[in-house]
Amino acid sequence: MNAIGNMFQNATYAYDNPLVILQSVCFFLFFYSLDMKPSKIINRLGGLTLGVYLIHENPFLKPIMLSYLKLDAANESLKYVDSSIIFKCLFYAFVILVICFIIEFIRQLIFKWIYNRKISNWWRKKYRSFIASLGISINW
Repeated sequence: MNAIGNMFQNATYAYDNPLVILQSVCFFLFFYSLDMKPSKIINRLGGLTLGVYLIHENPFLKPIMLSYLKLDAANESLKYVDSSIIFKCLFYAFVILVICFIIEFIRQLIFKWIYNRKISNWWRKKYRSFIASLGISINW
C-alpha cells in the first residue's frame, strides 16, 4: 500500500499532471484577462528575471551559495524547523534576488555596449551576408 501512496504523491508534483496543466491554463487566462497599464519598473524587473533564474539555478553556483548561507542539505540544523529559519530563508531569498538583479543588470549593460561597437556591427553584417549566400531567408 505504501508504494501506491508514494506513486500518487509523486504524481501530484509532476508537471504533466492534468491538474497542473489545468491550473496553468487557468492562471494564463486569468492574467490574460487583466487590463493593466504597463509600468516601466515592472517591465524592467521582468526583463531581468530570466537572468536571475539562470544565475541562482546554475549547477556550479547553487551549492556554493547554499553552503555559504548554511542552507544546504548537509546542515543538521534544518532537521528541526523553527520560526527563525523561515525568516532567514525569506531574507536570504530577497538578498539573492537583489544581488542577482544587479548582476543581470550589469551583464545586460556590458552586452549592450559590446553589441553597439563597430566590430560587432561588422561581424553581424558578415554573418548575415553568409546566411543570405546560403539561400536562407531570415527576418532579422
